[in-house]
Amino acid sequence: MTSIPNLLRVIVQQARRNFFFVRGYLSHHVGTMYADFSWSTAPLSHWTVPLIMAVIYNVIVFNLSSRIDSGAAVISPATTKTLYKLQQGHNLVLSLGSLVMMLGTIFELYRRSMASNGDNWWFVCEDMATQSKGPLFFWAYIYYLSKFYELFDTLLQMIKGRRPPSYFLHVYHHSVVMYMSWGWLEYSMSLMWAGLLFNTLVHTIMYYYYFLKSRGVSPWWKRHVTTIQVLQFSVSVFLGALLCHDVIWKGAQCSGLSFVCFNLVFNLTLLFQFASLLIGKSGQNKIGSKRSS
Repeated sequence: MTSIPNLLRVIVQQARRNFFFVRGYLSHHVGTMYADFSWSTAPLSHWTVPLIMAVIYNVIVFNLSSRIDSGAAVISPATTKTLYKLQQGHNLVLSLGSLVMMLGTIFELYRRSMASNGDNWWFVCEDMATQSKGPLFFWAYIYYLSKFYELFDTLLQMIKGRRPPSYFLHVYHHSVVMYMSWGWLEYSMSLMWAGLLFNTLVHTIMYYYYFLKSRGVSPWWKRHVTTIQVLQFSVSVFLGALLCHDVIWKGAQCSGLSFVCFNLVFNLTLLFQFASLLIGKSGQNKIGSKRSS
């Protein structure tokens, strides 16, 4: 008859074997996907995916909005508490995930820069022959997938019975950004790395602020979050104009120019809406200061 200590020893040994097997399996397959990444064979790379998800997202949002208007979205205090905890975890995951994407992209950009012998114009103007393959584009793919997860921003807020602040801007942004990030990979779009780096930086800060806010903490720098977003879209528009100048006046041939135009228009609409939001907040602060004086 096997003693309990011997049985425990066998269980521990088997658990160790299983652990090392799973670790080796994941290390091999994830490492292979990273090194040999190819957008053309990646899951969810078909052009219909972001469009179908946008339709589903808007249908759900419309239904939740109708429930809020009818008063049917009222939930129990216990459910509200659970949703707040879910929001905290959701915001922390997006903040840390954005930081990882940014650092991973910076590392691969550095490697590509070293291999380019100092010619880094590809950061602005991708070669027409560029294909969305390899570790650098893997991070763009992770960024694309993260846009689907970000849809929970809206759902978690509206299930609690309230629309997100700046409701139209919020829904509009989430609806379009999936297609935008799909196009970056589909067309190996010029300027995509600037957009990815700036956006992941902004999201690292923004979602950390949301995490603190959901815990009842109000950081002193909260008023600068919208300003950083306006700066992000201003820089994107400037770089887009710089690329257009080189294409028109210097005859540069750059990958994904048609989608650069789409991004430029999209960023202009976001810049206008965020700037209006910032100006509105500034006006309200001035009125509040006058009333308190």
